[in-house]
Amino acid sequence: MIRSGTLLFISLLAIFLVVLPAAARECSATNKCATGCCSQFGFCGTSEEHCGEGCLSTCDFRLGCDAQNPCADGTCCSKFGFCGFGKDYCSPEVCVAGCDAKSQCDPGTFGADYVELQKCPLNVCCSKWGYCGATAEFCAGKKVKRPSCPVDSTKPMKRVVGYYEGWAARRICHTFMPEDVPAGVYTHLNFAFASIDPVSFEVVPAQAEDIPLYSRLTDLKSRDPALKVYIAIGGWTFNDPGATFHTFSQLAGDEAKQKLFSASLISFMNTYNFDGVDLDWEYPVDTDRGGNAADYANFPRFLQNLRAALDAGSGGRNGLTVTLPVSFRHLQHFDIIELEEWVDFFNVMSYDLHGLRDKGNQWLGAFLNSHTNMTEITEYLDLFWRNDINPEKVVLGLAFYSRTFVATDRGCTEAQCLFDGVGEAGPCSRDEIGGTLTNAELTDEIRAAAVTPTLDEEAMVKVAVVGRKWITYDDEDTFKLKTDAARKLCLGGVMVWAVSQDYTEWGAAAGAAAAGGSGAQKRDGTVVYNTRYSKQLQRATNYQSPNTVDTSFLTFPIFEPSANIVRSQCFWSNCGAGCGSGYLAVPRLDTDASHNELMQDSTHCHGGRLRHFCCPWGKTMPKCGWFDFYNGKCGKHGGCPAGSEEIVGPAWRQREVGSTKAACNNGKAQVACCETKLEGEGLKSLDSMRGYDVCKWYGTAPGHCDAAGAADAYPDVGYGAACSIADPDRPMQLFATHWGSGGTHCRNSKYGGHIDQFRPLCCDEPEMDTQWRSCEIVPAQRKDANFCEATCPAGTIRLGMEKPDDLDNCKGGGHAICCEPRFLTPANNKIEAEEAYYQALLKVLANPDQCNWVQYKEDTLITAEGTANMLGSMKLEFSLKLAKLIHDAAAKGQKPSTAADPWNTFSRISFMGLVSRSPGSPGASPRPALYAISPADACLALPGSMQHTTGLVVCDSKLNGMKARVYKLLSPIGDSTWDTHCISPTPESLERALGGIQLVMAVFDYYNDANVKARHKQVYLNVMAQLRDFALQYDTAYNQPGDANSRGPILGQWETGWREFMVAHFSRVRNHTHLWLQEKLAGLDGVWHKAFNECGMDEGWCAFCIQARDLTASCGTRGPSRQTSGRFRLHRL
Repeated sequence: MIRSGTLLFISLLAIFLVVLPAAARECSATNKCATGCCSQFGFCGTSEEHCGEGCLSTCDFRLGCDAQNPCADGTCCSKFGFCGFGKDYCSPEVCVAGCDAKSQCDPGTFGADYVELQKCPLNVCCSKWGYCGATAEFCAGKKVKRPSCPVDSTKPMKRVVGYYEGWAARRICHTFMPEDVPAGVYTHLNFAFASIDPVSFEVVPAQAEDIPLYSRLTDLKSRDPALKVYIAIGGWTFNDPGATFHTFSQLAGDEAKQKLFSASLISFMNTYNFDGVDLDWEYPVDTDRGGNAADYANFPRFLQNLRAALDAGSGGRNGLTVTLPVSFRHLQHFDIIELEEWVDFFNVMSYDLHGLRDKGNQWLGAFLNSHTNMTEITEYLDLFWRNDINPEKVVLGLAFYSRTFVATDRGCTEAQCLFDGVGEAGPCSRDEIGGTLTNAELTDEIRAAAVTPTLDEEAMVKVAVVGRKWITYDDEDTFKLKTDAARKLCLGGVMVWAVSQDYTEWGAAAGAAAAGGSGAQKRDGTVVYNTRYSKQLQRATNYQSPNTVDTSFLTFPIFEPSANIVRSQCFWSNCGAGCGSGYLAVPRLDTDASHNELMQDSTHCHGGRLRHFCCPWGKTMPKCGWFDFYNGKCGKHGGCPAGSEEIVGPAWRQREVGSTKAACNNGKAQVACCETKLEGEGLKSLDSMRGYDVCKWYGTAPGHCDAAGAADAYPDVGYGAACSIADPDRPMQLFATHWGSGGTHCRNSKYGGHIDQFRPLCCDEPEMDTQWRSCEIVPAQRKDANFCEATCPAGTIRLGMEKPDDLDNCKGGGHAICCEPRFLTPANNKIEAEEAYYQALLKVLANPDQCNWVQYKEDTLITAEGTANMLGSMKLEFSLKLAKLIHDAAAKGQKPSTAADPWNTFSRISFMGLVSRSPGSPGASPRPALYAISPADACLALPGSMQHTTGLVVCDSKLNGMKARVYKLLSPIGDSTWDTHCISPTPESLERALGGIQLVMAVFDYYNDANVKARHKQVYLNVMAQLRDFALQYDTAYNQPGDANSRGPILGQWETGWREFMVAHFSRVRNHTHLWLQEKLAGLDGVWHKAFNECGMDEGWCAFCIQARDLTASCGTRGPSRQTSGRFRLHRL
């Protein structure tokens, strides 16, 4: 008997067994598989059992790939029909097609055999699919730690770099000359571009027309001596297919070629007065741009060699920067970690992010977007922070131009709308592809259209829509946003491409007039009129050169050279570096010093490298020494004076400039004390120590130097009042640091005696021309084993040191506290009153093997800019002073030479009698219409007249006067003048002497100029033709066959006489000048030999005497008689 419960179970089981197959079916003839084939049993799959006999639906399904159909994206095809990278797709057991494919990187599961790179370039992320990138889809939420600094918009930026385009001077409109760059706005100007000869690998002008522009740009330093001007080499077109397509790669891979390049670069910079070089290689490794894979490793080695060559042989013209792209595509091919060590800073091209190339690009697409979108730029800059690049070495690129687009839909002109193409080229810039406008052009267009630009605050750009044309650009509003963004990221400054795409001063004024107003900041509610973009930028950077003063009247800002002299301050060099051009290491004078030892310090330097204490060469050297040592038991005094009075001077005349724990065995520090005031001159500070004199470290180390102790003693005034309590004359705390000037530690016993406290640096209240400014802790440079080496950027001086935080993860070392000096005072003497010339003299003396005669300058000027405007002379290039010499030579039958040779006599002819006959008289030309003057006057007109301008050259009046004396074989400088002003052993006398010699040399440089030589030769040939023509007319008139009164033919005689005279005269000029130069230089050499022998113990003066002596000796071998020197060889006609 079956129980009822059991019967029920059997019944349910039977139902379940019947229903289960039906419920498990995944597909049918009508219910199709989403992927794969439906088998006869109703299951989805991709095997033959599913897609073969009995298949119910989607039987033609094919996998993503198979052996006959490789993956379209180039990945490996597995036997299961799926595409991908790694061993799951590419291993021999699994792969059926494309099995050699490798992923870009390994996300952690692929294996080394299946990837190209174990690590992504620039430390970007590897996605789970094996691709490198930096966005969220690659990094899966991993964020970069960006540098962060407080934003102070009033703080001047350290660097404001501007590029000047050589071709801007040749535009058909909106022409921009070097003189149009406003003074005081930029710290650096780069001339774009010079080239490299692909055969000799020497630096050469990109265009011959650029040559006169070089000196015109570098001459801007005369109105702003703080300005540095670099030559930029390369550029985009340099790596276009052609002669220089592979030149950068060849240069970077060959040290022999690098030596040729470096030597020519130094010569080039000395010739045209450049201070450094900017390398713009676009781009290494990229084969489409002439690169190869070896470029990545070769470029840093090239930079290392170039840095060494510049530091050793450029005489201080050793500025070195590199231009970098901002996008990952190109930046990945630069080893920025290695490059950082050798460059002063990077000019980052953070512009041109978008253009016509976006159209058809699967990653970007034809969407409206600004080429200076700051949101994108900030993300791109993360590539630098991923590699621990010092943000102080990163200079943000800004644009003085726009990329324009034509929107697809007039009704959709916002960002991310579609575009069809780009706007037409600017009427002045005339870009070949179109789509760009200079800021001057776009302002003209916006003004003409009377449209109102809008501000996109997120992208930090201005947007103007003219019809369907979409224009984005930067102006004062966005410059302020972007410079503050740069400040927030702790960047080292901003860079502009290009200053020459701005209005000129006159162009801006014309714009104001067109707008119906005047004033530098006139607005009409729609757009800013007559504001030069450089000036707008200046209001954002807040930088004004310390060498210029603002003489603004109402709204017109004008910056002129300051009447005061910039006082270069003594400084500690960076680790392992010398003092550089124009500076000398200070002697160490304390009793523990070795013979001729210098002031040096190894505090926070890696591997035992040393710093030097350096002071301006040619100035009074301060007395300095290391004190408070006491045979290793350091810190008895805890500050200056520290037993240093007898050597350095009384306490009020000295300051602590450094400290170190080196050689101390008690944990305390010895201190460097230096003289800051001149002995016997009251309160007058040494010019080079003025910055140290106005400040003083608080208290004495280690127990009485902390600001907290002062606050405890005077609770009512607080922590920041330590300075005003201790020294009312120096009440301002410039900064406070745990490690003071380097090695002093403040450890008040109240706090246990082992915890570092803050020590303030107390200073005078700042004045406009007497102050330290922009002080900040500069992150250390990472060295081997994570040692943090303290360093200061160019243009700043280390005043203190700071210990690293735990988060810095430093294994030794520390950070530097660096400040920008601004110390100007009136001139002390006449030499300083002519500071520009004196500084040039110092550069020559610092590099005595190079005689760089800068008195001669090329220029291109229109005739209207003649004597009234420029104190110049319109020089008849073939000097009329020769007329008398030629007449005397012909009349006497004697050439201008004393040599006895058979060619020393002219054929005697009636020179003046023949050439002076007027038209209509016997012997005159039968073509009075051609010769409306006498033959003699015709010859004299050829060297230069309103009808014959070939011989006219605008010439500086001093040079013209000297040329006259040289031509007439007179002493270039009269003996009495020379003896009175030029042979005393004083800097002023040396200045006069070298200035005169320089001017004499300039005459020969002038005549070696290609333009002048060409004019010289043409005038010579014109006179030759004139003489021949007259001889033919003469022979026709007086030498007819059978004429009893024939005087004999003269054809050929005058041309021969003219040629022989010119050769002989110029040979005598050269020899006469050479002898004069030899005599004077030999005399100067004797003067300075004697001065050196009598210089006594004044090391600064002795150094001056040595270099003055070396200069006169070396330049004595470089006169115009050296036929190996094309520089001084006269053109033989």
